[in-house]
Amino acid sequence: MRSMFKPLIRKLIYKMLRREVWGYWYMTSQSGVGADPDLKELRKPWADPVCKENIMYSGHLLLMVSLFSMLFSDGEFDKSDSLVFNWDPIFFGMGPESFKYNRLTLQQAILTQMEQGGWMGVCCEPNMVFIVCNQFPLIATRYTDVFNGTNMIDEVLPKYKAAWDKRGMMAENGLFHDYWDAEGNYTYGEPHTGNACIGYARLNVKGGQRKMWEYPWTRDEVEKRPWVDGISFEMDVDCLSGRWDSERQAMIVAFRTWNGKEVNVTAVVRNLPSGTHGVYINGEQRNVAQSTDSEPVAIALVVGGQDVELVLLRARTAP
Repeated sequence: MRSMFKPLIRKLIYKMLRREVWGYWYMTSQSGVGADPDLKELRKPWADPVCKENIMYSGHLLLMVSLFSMLFSDGEFDKSDSLVFNWDPIFFGMGPESFKYNRLTLQQAILTQMEQGGWMGVCCEPNMVFIVCNQFPLIATRYTDVFNGTNMIDEVLPKYKAAWDKRGMMAENGLFHDYWDAEGNYTYGEPHTGNACIGYARLNVKGGQRKMWEYPWTRDEVEKRPWVDGISFEMDVDCLSGRWDSERQAMIVAFRTWNGKEVNVTAVVRNLPSGTHGVYINGEQRNVAQSTDSEPVAIALVVGGQDVELVLLRARTAP
């Protein structure tokens, strides 16, 4: 369902570039005694939200653009100045400024900071390094390697792990050391943190992050896989399920409108294997379609408040 999710993820990326999202960093970059008790005076602030610290923002942004490249085999954010931060407050400052990056220069800015910090990671808020926030740029680097045919993560990850091992946070079994305070009180996460993490974990497909790390999509895989075009969320249509069953040579998708109203849409199925395909709507064969390597198959549908399941099943050739 590339036509639905690609525009959505692109819009989310451009939303991340709005000053309302990252403009907090100018004031936050000054730090404070709450984050750094030894601070004697505020630091000189800077507006660029990714050049130093602030990994809670820059790492997420890098993962978003790396996911975009991997999921859709699209190098849009590899172009020069494809990620631009416009700093233009009205009532203070010396005039508008622009900080320009792309996916690769953003990644390099983050990895350079990691190296400068002894590979412990990049600060989120000033003087604070969170191991979780630094996972996002590491995962993004893995996706970039697959997309570009590089091998940067194999250089970075051993240094990162070694830095944390030296710090003494991880035991030999790969788990966190157990810690108690001076009074003998157990100081792991309080109930809010623990319970919030359980809920957050359940939002993910079981083993999803691990599968994406171990088996990320390659350009060749994405460009050859059959997919459905021509339908978007702006049509008030939701995709309930969608998959290409390579074993059965079948495209299976299901739609329903958000508001229960009927709309006429055309599902354009691209990259189908050449041959004859039976067209089934809600289990009934409605038509037969011919596909070639270059021509997609277009299917007109009426989608309403009830599920509409579309199946294109390739006819088996006689042995």
